Amino acid sequence: PLIEIYILDTEGKAVSYMPQDKTAEVPVINLGKIEEFLIKRDNNNITGCITGEDPRTPGARRVFSAAKFYDGDQQEGYVYVVLASQAFVSAKQDFFHSTVLRVGSRTVLLTLISAFAIGLLAFWYLTKNLSLIKRQVQRFRRGEMDARININDGGELTEVATSFNEMADTIVANIEELQNTEKLRRELIANVSHDLRTPLSVIHGYIETMKIKHDQLNAQERENYLDIILSSTERLEKLVSELFELSKLEAKQVKPLLEPLYVNELIQDTYKRYQVLAEERGIILHTDVPRKVSPVIADISLIERVLQNLLDNAFKFTPKGGTVAIAISEGSEQVSVNVSDSGSGIPEDEVDVIFDRFKGRKSENYNSEGAGLGLAIVRKILELHNSDISLETKLDHGTTFSFSLMKLGV
Repeated sequence: PLIEIYILDTEGKAVSYMPQDKTAEVPVINLGKIEEFLIKRDNNNITGCITGEDPRTPGARRVFSAAKFYDGDQQEGYVYVVLASQAFVSAKQDFFHSTVLRVGSRTVLLTLISAFAIGLLAFWYLTKNLSLIKRQVQRFRRGEMDARININDGGELTEVATSFNEMADTIVANIEELQNTEKLRRELIANVSHDLRTPLSVIHGYIETMKIKHDQLNAQERENYLDIILSSTERLEKLVSELFELSKLEAKQVKPLLEPLYVNELIQDTYKRYQVLAEERGIILHTDVPRKVSPVIADISLIERVLQNLLDNAFKFTPKGGTVAIAISEGSEQVSVNVSDSGSGIPEDEVDVIFDRFKGRKSENYNSEGAGLGLAIVRKILELHNSDISLETKLDHGTTFSFSLMKLGV
C-alpha cells in the first residue's frame, strides 16, 4: 500500500485506520493543519504541498489529503489520508540504501581498479623514462660521447634530459678544446725546440770553431764569426720576445690602452723608419695616405706593432726591385689600412693557416729570419680591438693584408 487512511472523530482521534497495526497506539491527529488545508482547498489557494503529522512516526511530516464526512447535516469527523505510507517509506528507504550500497560498492571497486591501473601506467611511464635516462648516463660515463637523452613529452623529466644533453654538449666541446689545446701545445713545443735549436747550434758551432782554431784565425775571420754569432743571438732574442708576446696575448694578459689615434700620422712615422731598410734591400716603399683622416680609438703601441709586423712580413717576401705600399681608406664608421707587397703571393693551401703560429709563408722567397709568429701576433692584437685581419693574394702578383679600426665616437 502506498497510502494510509485514517477515520478521525471531530477531536482528531483515529476511530479506524488502515492498514491496521494492533501493536501501535491509537493515533491522535492535530486538526490545525487539516483545517488549514481544507480552507485553502475551498478557496483554491493551495500552492505547493502542505505537510501534516505522520501518525505512525512522531515528529515526522508527511504530505496528506483530508476531507470532512457527515451523517446528514451533522459532521461526524474527518478522512485523513497520508500519501506515503510508512511501509512505502520504509520500502523506499530500504531500496535506496540497498541501491546506494550496491552502486557505491561497485563505484568504489571500479575506482580502486582504475586507480590501480592508472598507477601501474604512471609507474611504467615514469620508470621507462628514468630507465632511458639511466642507460644514456651510463653510456656517457663509459665514454660514449654521442649518448643523448631523447624525451620530448614535457614535464620535469624533459627538463632533466635537456639539462643533461646541454651538459654533455658542453663537456664534449671542452674535451675537444682541451684536445686541440694539447695538440697546439705539442706543436708549439716541437716548433719552439726546432727554432731555438737552429740559432743555438750556429752559436755553439762557431764558438767551438773559434776555440779550436784560436791561433789559426785571422782578424777578418774572427770578425765574421762574431757577426754570425751576434746575428744568431739577435734572432734567438727576437724569437723569445715574440713567444713571450704571443703567450701574453693568448692568455689575455695584455689590456689595450684605448685612446684617440690618427692612423695617418702613425703610418708616416713608421714609413720614415722603414724607408732606410727599403733602400738597403732595393725595395720601393710608398704610402697612399690622406692628409686628413678621422681619428680612431685604439692602443697606439699595439697598432704600431701591427704595422711593423705587416711591413716585416712584406719586406721578407718582396724581391729586390719590388714594391711595398701602405694605404688608408675611410668609411662611414671605420678607417681601413692596407699593406701590400709585390712578392710571390701565397699558395692556396697556405691561406687558411697563414695566421696560425709557426705556420708562416713558405714560398720560394722564404728565409729563416722569422719564426712564423708575426701574423699570429697581428691577429691577436686586432682581436683586442674587436677587429680582424684579412688578405687578398695572387701567385706571382703579391699579397694585400687589410684591417679596420673603429672611428672615435662611433
